[in-house]
Amino acid sequence: MQIGEWLGFVIDTISMSFQIPEKKVSKLKGLLEAAIQAGCSTFCELARTADSIISVALAVGPISRLLTRQMYFATETRSSWDSTIHFSPSLPQELKFWYCNIDCFNGYSIRPP
Repeated sequence: MQIGEWLGFVIDTISMSFQIPEKKVSKLKGLLEAAIQAGCSTFCELARTADSIISVALAVGPISRLLTRQMYFATETRSSWDSTIHFSPSLPQELKFWYCNIDCFNGYSIRPP
């Protein structure tokens, strides 16, 4: 078997890369789109979105840690998980980045550069 799904990733031993399955990409885009359109969310929903991006770090690379910082900074200000957060200007930019570019970063190489 040269391409197979295991533990939520598609592992391609031909190109030596991890990829996010299409179903998972669609779910992540749905979370991102809902947050972008609303312009606000609960702290719990924002943390779920950030954690979804971090959970696919093997397939998108170290950029997942760098470009989720605004989401994590925002969740640190919570008074409760069910409170609503209205987004600062930098937070929607981060969300839009992931919505527009998740497909471009999908397929991180297992081989060292």
